[in-house]
Amino acid sequence: MKKDKSKAGDRSDEVEELLREGKYFLYPDGKYTILDFAHYGDFEQVKHLLTAHPSSVNDQDDVGLTIAHIGVFSRNFDLLELATQTTGFDPAIKDNFGRRAIDCIIHPNMERYSKLLMKHMYGVFSDLDGV
Repeated sequence: MKKDKSKAGDRSDEVEELLREGKYFLYPDGKYTILDFAHYGDFEQVKHLLTAHPSSVNDQDDVGLTIAHIGVFSRNFDLLELATQTTGFDPAIKDNFGRRAIDCIIHPNMERYSKLLMKHMYGVFSDLDGV
């Protein structure tokens, strides 16, 4: 997703800093963050970027969503699992509405998501070790 300067104001200094930190990635058609790829469902690109920049696992978008939040909202267990397996993952991060990723589980049949997040929050559910 392209960042529109006309809507957000001139963010060139911020973008330059993010480029230096490796949190913006340049492609021929624009600049994208790891969160853009997560929103688009590009699992392989998210995996590649998390491998190169594991600290990005806790990055938040404009409304505070992390990769884990996006995994829950999109019902993408692989994305959520990738986030939880990344060194430094913090399951307690809240979005701009005060919700952790686990608080966003509102659909039935998402017990696996709850258990995975609870395992990383509280160390319970050892039956998920192979998940």
